[in-house]
Amino acid sequence: VDAESGSLHALVRERVRDINMDALAPKPKNSMAGVADRVRKGESVTPVEALKYAQQLEYRPQDFSGCKCVTCQGCPIASACVVPCGDCLCYPTCIFGLIPILCMCSYERDIGATWITRGKMQTKSGYVVLADQDKKTLAVLGQCPSSAEPECLTCYMNHCC
Repeated sequence: VDAESGSLHALVRERVRDINMDALAPKPKNSMAGVADRVRKGESVTPVEALKYAQQLEYRPQDFSGCKCVTCQGCPIASACVVPCGDCLCYPTCIFGLIPILCMCSYERDIGATWITRGKMQTKSGYVVLADQDKKTLAVLGQCPSSAEPECLTCYMNHCC
């Protein structure tokens, strides 16, 4: 009996050590909980991470609405006034905050806090997704011209007023 209890004790000690080592192991950087934090810090997130994060959120129109400063690859290029209106999401865009250059609309809401964008012939051209719910930052995902990835992160729309 002593030999058995000794081996059982050793087995329990070994298992406790393994559990403690797992708890100390670094967590993967691409966890969905950290996506918004990385967006807020200006760190890169993949389009897949941004889409999965947004799909887990409940859709709230107030997260999408308002004035947004559009930045592409870290450069501020325009401003947009995003207006969710029932079954559509419109975002007229202006250069220098004054000169309107285009007005884009999406008429198809997807899972969670995501909108599908469509191009010519109504083919899917990408997404507008909520990348940081606390700061109301949107990410624009478009099709990658020369990549194996289905979508590329093209721009951020940061809430600015």
